[in-house]
Amino acid sequence: MSFQAHAHRIPEGSSERERLDHTLDLAGRLLVEGRDSILDLRAAGAPGELALALREFGAELAQYCAHGFEMHIEGKPQRLAGQVADEIYAIGREALFNASRYAQASTTSLELDYGRAAFTLRVRDDGCGLDAAVARDGQRPGHWGLVGMRERAAAIGARLAIASRPGQGTTIEVVVPAARAYQASLCGVWQRLIRTAGGRGRRGQGPVRH
Repeated sequence: MSFQAHAHRIPEGSSERERLDHTLDLAGRLLVEGRDSILDLRAAGAPGELALALREFGAELAQYCAHGFEMHIEGKPQRLAGQVADEIYAIGREALFNASRYAQASTTSLELDYGRAAFTLRVRDDGCGLDAAVARDGQRPGHWGLVGMRERAAAIGARLAIASRPGQGTTIEVVVPAARAYQASLCGVWQRLIRTAGGRGRRGQGPVRH
């Protein structure tokens, strides 16, 4: 049964119908506003914009779907490369929405880890979990959200992992190597060029004689 059909079977005016209607509304906004939000995120460019955008989306879902929401940031936020920011933002939104729509969770959590070796996004819930086949294959019959997340992760050279057991919640983790994830600052580029040029210059000099 589709989500919309299930909503129509619930009496209007009930609290459950209201929550489902709100969730359907958010689903539409996820599709309609997603592209504009990504463009705004890239234009803003500030290191904290990704966290702020995902925090607002997660909190809004939690309010409408009546579950808790937590967010944690590890490390110092850094500016992500343009395509990486786009895909991580889209994956994060999809993972949060799926957790609210399917998991029957009491709490969802989002973690952004700005590590030196890699950038990591984690979305966890304490809900009903996934069947072993779904967690293994990365797709749910009739629903393509997990497949889309895998494709987005592959597009930026990231690793996507799904850990879940029935009744024990789900964790979706995306790991992007630092060399791909972080946008090099102009200062950092110049420093590397200077070091490279200095090393070549020293190698080109012969022994100094007095």
